[in-house]
Amino acid sequence: MARGSKRSGETIRYRMTAVGWVVIAFAGLVCIAAVNMSAGLLFWLFGALVGSIVASAFMGKRMLSAVKVSRDMPSRAWQHQVVHVGYTLRNVRRRGACLGLNVEEVAPIGIECASGYCVHLPAATAFRSGGRFTAHRRGRIKLQAIRLGTIFPMGLLDMQVVSAIEGQLVVWPARGKLRNNILQFGAVNTSRSAPSRVRGGQDEFFGLRDYRNEDSPRWIHWRRSAQKGELVVREMVHPLPEMLWVVVDTYIDEVENISDTERERLIRFAATLVDAAISKSFLTGMVLSVGGRIVVFPPSDAR
Repeated sequence: MARGSKRSGETIRYRMTAVGWVVIAFAGLVCIAAVNMSAGLLFWLFGALVGSIVASAFMGKRMLSAVKVSRDMPSRAWQHQVVHVGYTLRNVRRRGACLGLNVEEVAPIGIECASGYCVHLPAATAFRSGGRFTAHRRGRIKLQAIRLGTIFPMGLLDMQVVSAIEGQLVVWPARGKLRNNILQFGAVNTSRSAPSRVRGGQDEFFGLRDYRNEDSPRWIHWRRSAQKGELVVREMVHPLPEMLWVVVDTYIDEVENISDTERERLIRFAATLVDAAISKSFLTGMVLSVGGRIVVFPPSDAR
């Protein structure tokens, strides 16, 4: 899981909302009327309108500076599928709740923006808000920042702070569905002709040896034990798993009548095949042509 936390020293940005501009316009009219009419009540009203804006800015700054943000998200995802991300908001103040908080991912190119919301965050507590987005571009996507904002209490100011929280997401090509059962068996059902040299399994016969105290009675070979006059057990091993090599040729310029769409379809097929093989316990390796050279990934059972 990729994680990050909000750093100190960030700048809080203020922006007037539509309601805030209406209040300012009304306050200007009240000020003009108060000056022309010399009415004390209008001066009081003008001061209240200006004070509401100042109070909103003060309260918003106090709340945003008290909240620490962290991000939890998977390290890999599939192209064109929904990715769920969690934001943890923590109020570090001992007194005073934070209200009306919204958190949003400053999305880089290739993914939609993810956001979450917290209505009420009491002092010295944490709240987990969930968001989701769709990764449209495959490859390695770097997440750089999270935007935390609020318009509480009166909706006059939109106050935001951007936290530089780095993260990384590896987006696999869009996963397809294999129409034919190409990989009919996995390592559970089949094995290579040569057994594994690692002893201690319960799948294939390796040989006979003398009985030990930690051995299970089910492993005793009674016929050989009767002939030898002492207990003999069967020693088993794990079978070697099936191995699959996937070769991806990306030199499409040398192939006639192949489009970028067809190339993407072939890459999707390769990724789907690798995922299906690993799920069936195959050791899967890959050979790629990158930058005029051949890159070989040794067989492995890890994605």
